[in-house]
Amino acid sequence: MVWGRNREKAEQYKKDPRLEDFNITIASSVEELASKCNLIITTTSSKKPLLLASQINPNTHITALGTDDATKQELDPLLFTIADTIIADSRDQCFTFGDLSHAKDLVNTNKVVELGEFIKYSRKRKEKGISIADLTGLGIEDLQTAKFIYKRLENAIHN
Repeated sequence: MVWGRNREKAEQYKKDPRLEDFNITIASSVEELASKCNLIITTTSSKKPLLLASQINPNTHITALGTDDATKQELDPLLFTIADTIIADSRDQCFTFGDLSHAKDLVNTNKVVELGEFIKYSRKRKEKGISIADLTGLGIEDLQTAKFIYKRLENAIHN
């Protein structure tokens, strides 16, 4: 399921031939999407919260990707107060201009785990509860992702 602030762009996304193997439904509102999904990925350039704490069901994971500067915000700061797990690609960066920056006075910084630590120590998302990953973008993550994809493609070609 997908929702967009611009219905026409959501329809274009749904019709993308690269996605023809997926059954994509367009939600009529962000509230509908939140009520029906337990995995939500935000990739907007919104300047105000789109997802509110009151809309999120228990046992939902949210990955927020759109807040890559101080003027953007996708998540209600109160979401971070009800989250059981909070992951940031960089604590400093997320508290400076990620969605976490809008919640910095509400969240204990010790509750925030960096993505690298989360992966390295094989921490798992709790089966129950709300989790949030605030990803503002780090070059090293992009590089590691590209290396991983390159190796997978290289192996596919040679096997």
